Amino acid sequence: MIKKFDGFFSEMAAELPEGYKWQVTVTDIDLAGDVDYFAGGAGNALRIVKDLYSPAIRFNHVLRDKHGEEVISGEEKLRDMGFMQQLRSVNSNEEFRYEKQMLQDWFTKELQPKVEQFAKMLPKTSQ
Repeated sequence: MIKKFDGFFSEMAAELPEGYKWQVTVTDIDLAGDVDYFAGGAGNALRIVKDLYSPAIRFNHVLRDKHGEEVISGEEKLRDMGFMQQLRSVNSNEEFRYEKQMLQDWFTKELQPKVEQFAKMLPKTSQ
């Protein structure tokens, strides 16, 4: 599971400007749904996804530009309470699709605008 989430963050990092370094440390993950140990039969656990059990993730991150200057850092606490009401472009069979979409939404709406704002503040010669 950790490798999958590392992959999600790597995909997003690839969208950052060239030379930027994004260090992320995930501290907590709560997957969408709830595990039912009896529904799967024969001791096989089954994850039941209902809107009651929303995905959440907590992580610390530091983003630095190509000169090593800190662009943004902090602790993020994401939860997508409406994860089942939204139309998703992510493959419906993809593992951790709700969590991936939640992260991508945050990246697009929160991080990328801050990166763009930071770039506008830089002198033209340092970009």
